[in-house]
Amino acid sequence: MKKSVKTELNRYLKDLGKKELENEVKKLYSKFKDVKKYYELELSQDTTAVLNEFKEKIKQEYFPKRGFGRASNQASRKVVSDFKKISIFNKDIIELLLYRTDMMIENTKTYGDITNHSTTH
Repeated sequence: MKKSVKTELNRYLKDLGKKELENEVKKLYSKFKDVKKYYELELSQDTTAVLNEFKEKIKQEYFPKRGFGRASNQASRKVVSDFKKISIFNKDIIELLLYRTDMMIENTKTYGDITNHSTTH
């Protein structure tokens, strides 16, 4: 039976020296955008720039520079999900969720409710 990956990872990391661990973190930082963003948030006291980047992604879903936008609930939900993976402060997640809600409301006020109300009573 195969051992769990987490157990193998723990064993691997335990066997590494300090310099090797540093190199491992640097390799992850340079290879994965989410790791880079995580450390950008972790090492900075100001999360505004990264939070605004994710807000802009949500805004573009509902109000792109050109056209009407897709107003895709799924796409804007994914932006929030991606942010949750790197965020270190719950207040930032809450702020992004509220911003998403504001954009959804603003989109409905601007373009109207376009959902299909095919049920008749």
